[in-house]
Amino acid sequence: MALVSCTTTMTDALEKPKLPETPEEWLDQLYIHLRDKRPQFLHRAQEALGAFPTDGDLLLLTALASLLEEKPDQSLRYLKRFEKRYFPGGDHWLLYTLTLAQQSRWGQAHRWLRHSSLSQYRSSTYLGRFVRLVWSWVKLWGIRIENEYRKAMIPSSDNKTDPLPAKTAHKVSDRSNRDSQVSDTTGAWPQKEEPSPLKNLARLNIQIPVQWVIPKVDDVYWADAAPHHNPNWYDLRSEWSHFSLLEGFDELLCLSSLRDVQTFWFQVETVRKVLKQFRGRVLLADEVGLGKTIEAGMVLKEYLLRGMVGRFLVLTPATMVGQWRDELVNKFEVHCATSYDSLLRTNPSAFWAQSRIIASLPTARRPENMEILTRQVFDLVIVDEAHHLKNRASQNWRLVNQLRKRFLLMLSATPVQNSLVELYNLLTLLKPGVFKTQAEFARTYVTPGKPRLPANRERLRDLMRDCM
Repeated sequence: MALVSCTTTMTDALEKPKLPETPEEWLDQLYIHLRDKRPQFLHRAQEALGAFPTDGDLLLLTALASLLEEKPDQSLRYLKRFEKRYFPGGDHWLLYTLTLAQQSRWGQAHRWLRHSSLSQYRSSTYLGRFVRLVWSWVKLWGIRIENEYRKAMIPSSDNKTDPLPAKTAHKVSDRSNRDSQVSDTTGAWPQKEEPSPLKNLARLNIQIPVQWVIPKVDDVYWADAAPHHNPNWYDLRSEWSHFSLLEGFDELLCLSSLRDVQTFWFQVETVRKVLKQFRGRVLLADEVGLGKTIEAGMVLKEYLLRGMVGRFLVLTPATMVGQWRDELVNKFEVHCATSYDSLLRTNPSAFWAQSRIIASLPTARRPENMEILTRQVFDLVIVDEAHHLKNRASQNWRLVNQLRKRFLLMLSATPVQNSLVELYNLLTLLKPGVFKTQAEFARTYVTPGKPRLPANRERLRDLMRDCM
């Protein structure tokens, strides 16, 4: 009996430890593994990735583990797998920069490094806690990238006596002048004076008209008439002067007022394009996860700050009403009434007369509500999941078509599901008459027998550029 008990105890002790069941548990274990400098970190990371092959954090962490063992080709494969599923961010940029460096592609690594300072990656990335553990290693690679790039750009002093081909002498002279701003060494490259090709060019007399706009006397008086003992007047005058310069949309006012929102460059450019090029009437058809809701919220906030929108209506599927309310309140500080409010049931006319409303499409299209809504005037209407308007004969399409609105934003990751005619129905809401009749659109732009395949692709793209 004693022998059996001892054997059983030894067997239990030799059993393999229980593997983590979630990616978060794997990340915690891998953090401890790296912190304690245990061997085979790459093998352990690959084991975690095998359990969850599509997890973005594990893909990036395995790429980092490959770089720690100086296997850049393997790291590059993991980064490419990440790019297929996720939008690249700070983690990806840092790892890609280090991968290029380990492949001795110093010029490209230096260009990537110039996009952002290396220090910001230490705290801003999702893998920040792992990066902090190997931060000295990362900094050494950053220094090496700078040094190798300088070596490539500054010629070696060993070559200063080498003869130069005649055809490249002028190019070398120009390059030497540029590099002199970086190097402290003088005379390390042969100087050869070449006749300037600009001497033979004719001089042109060009007159550039300049117009000075003098402020109105009333405006100057208004700014100077404030009591100077109150410092708040200075801030008000400063903001007033700043706003007077913002006639266009090159500078967005909403960016400084966002809360807990990480904006990407493509989102900012999309908002500028909606405001300037599309003039507030557009179909945003980004893929899922690229932040269409954030872009729509930024457009709404920009219009509100500029006083261009007073009343707006957001139409969403029933399950998204609460999410839209929370997003607008928490990230944009915009409070709205929703179709969940009891006022809608007790006094529908008073509810729909409010200036800021989020409502579900099924609620808004009810005959009793639609009759009230179509009498209202809105500055902006936002329609989420706009593919619900794909059928021209549906009540959803009729509701949005009959709403009296100045700006219209429609969001959909799948604007075409069965036929290009669905796209025609959506774009007709934005630009009525651009594609003429449905029959003519189908005849001109839809391939016979293949309703999803466009004909006259380039011409169709040109027409859609103004509204999609």
